[in-house]
Amino acid sequence: MVAATSMERSVKSRILTVLLMPLLLAPLPAFAALYAVVVEGLGGEAQYAAQFHEQVEVIKAASQPLASGGEVRAFLGQEATRDAVQSHLRSLAKVVKRDDRVAVYLIGHGSFDGTEFKFNLPGPDLTGQDLRRLLDALPTENQLVVSTGSASGSLADVLKKESRVLITATRSGNERNATRFGGDFAAAFKEPAADTDKSGSINAQEAFEFASRRVEDFFKRDTRIASEHPRIEGTRAARFTVAQLESATPVRQSDSPERQQLAAERDAVNGRIEELRLRKEQTEEAAYLAELEKLLLELAAAEEKIEALDGAAQPQPGAASGGGNAP
Repeated sequence: MVAATSMERSVKSRILTVLLMPLLLAPLPAFAALYAVVVEGLGGEAQYAAQFHEQVEVIKAASQPLASGGEVRAFLGQEATRDAVQSHLRSLAKVVKRDDRVAVYLIGHGSFDGTEFKFNLPGPDLTGQDLRRLLDALPTENQLVVSTGSASGSLADVLKKESRVLITATRSGNERNATRFGGDFAAAFKEPAADTDKSGSINAQEAFEFASRRVEDFFKRDTRIASEHPRIEGTRAARFTVAQLESATPVRQSDSPERQQLAAERDAVNGRIEELRLRKEQTEEAAYLAELEKLLLELAAAEEKIEALDGAAQPQPGAASGGGNAP
């Protein structure tokens, strides 16, 4: 295939702009918002505390661009209490809509006494039964729950539900050793190799598979018996986006109002694509593909406009730079 010249790319960009301008100028319809809740558990030891905090920061940063119209809330340190987390999830039940998405990340150690799973927090621990009541009360079934610590596999008995994606670091509550899974799972959020479908984004299925491979490779390399076996439940993991790769032009606080508006439009299109993917089972295939193609064209046009704006802001070669000698 012959690479497109700069002139061909320019023509393509103008054609896309003309064709899609009515869509881009029209009021953006409502789309499925993301509400992410990231909870930092007790580390117990300094090394674990540092690891958990780093993982929380990665997941929080990755979730923010996906949450246009929603919210990302992180509970850190001594503020990450059972009461605070429960109160927040109860408040979400009042604002989350049927088509919205809710992601809950539990980053830290867990325990299992043969009957009940507990996520280790300052003060009383958050239990699996707590989570079940809170999640079942949400109006949306588009839910992702990730628990990265020891004994987390026991959550499957409590939270397993066809429409709910559940990812745990262990196969059962009997795998009680500290886990590696959380670090590898967070690493997937920034790793192009995790993007197996080359979509420019990482979904929950891809992040799980990337982390699982790394965990398995670690134990094989060290010729050790694996003390953790990651687990995934639910049917929608491949449709739940958890991160965008950095190929998308990022948003900065110093950006001009025009660029921030374009970025907001781009994020809104991403949200509509996410909503469409979650509704795939309820949509006829032809209609689904037609709508997806339209949205992908909108996304490409928005990205091209941002890149053009960025290019115009760069100093042109040969421009006067000041400080040079006058001719």
